[in-house]
Parts: sequence; C-alpha cells; structure tokens
Amino acid sequence: DLAVSGWVGAIFGTIALSLWLTLFPQVCEYFGLRPGYRGMVLFVQHIFQAGIAFALMKSKTWLFKPHLAPLYNLFGVTALFLAFVTSNSVMLFLAALFFGTFSANYYFTAIFHSLSHPSKSVRNIAINESAIGAGFFIGPQLVNLTGLYTNFRTPYLFAMAGLFAAMIFQYFFIRHKTMETR
Repeated sequence: DLAVSGWVGAIFGTIALSLWLTLFPQVCEYFGLRPGYRGMVLFVQHIFQAGIAFALMKSKTWLFKPHLAPLYNLFGVTALFLAFVTSNSVMLFLAALFFGTFSANYYFTAIFHSLSHPSKSVRNIAINESAIGAGFFIGPQLVNLTGLYTNFRTPYLFAMAGLFAAMIFQYFFIRHKTMETR
C-alpha cells in the first residue's frame, strides 16, 4: 500500500505550495512587480500543473514505478530554492514552472495510490484530502511564525527541509514496501 507515501508527499508538498502562495504577493511587492505580471507567474505555474497532469494521464507506465515518487520532491526543492534566492522576475517564472511540475506529480501520485485499492479508496481519499488540508493550514502558519522573527525568505528553508525529509521517508518506505512484494 503506497498511499502512505503519497500522503507524506501531499502534506509536505501542500505545505511548500501554500507557503509559496502565501509569500508570493510579498515577494512580488518587494521586487515591484505589477499585478498583471503576478498573474502571469501564477498562470505559468498552473498551466504547467495542468499540462503535466494531462501528460501523466496519457502515460501508461510511470504509475507503476513507485521509486520515482521521491524524486518528484526535487522539483519542489528546486522551486523553493529559486524562490529563496530570487533576485529577478525570470527566477520567479522558473520557480513557478518547477512548482507546477512538482504539484502535478504529487497530487496525481497521491490520488492514484489512494484509489488503487478499491476496498480502501473512500478511507484513503479522506486521509489524502485531510493531508492536503493540513498542509494548506500549516504552510501559512509557518510563514507567520518564521516571518515574525526573520525575513520573508526564511520560510523557504523550512519548506525545503520538509521536502527533503519527505523524500527520504518516501525512498525508504517505498523501498521497504517493494521488497515486501518480491
């Protein structure tokens, strides 16, 4: 049952995504980006999320290669790193592109593995949605707590650490589960 790996990815992925979305207006204001430009950056993020999701839908084999799941976090870590070091609008566009790719992968993977056991699907989807909801709650709180004592870039470091932790957990969890089935 690889749903647990998807839930870990969903909670830490959603923390990272909600942190990005919470900080995004402040980052844009800091760099003096106009509202139309802000909308274009978010458009890039979401068009990549949708495009990757459609591409994944067409693929017939990636769903059965669970060892790839931890690697999806590298897209999120890259996005967070770009947001952390950003000094211009191009880097924000690149961060958005990586966030879109990352979120498509972890949402798709979490849903797929939650539905892969029909007898457990209702329970698994409830847990999946709870993990996503928790992430959307924790991310902005992390921004608030760290933002009180540091600058707006520091929360990205916490989110990167969380994604690395999720990646390590997923690697060992999936490795253990796939060895059980051999």
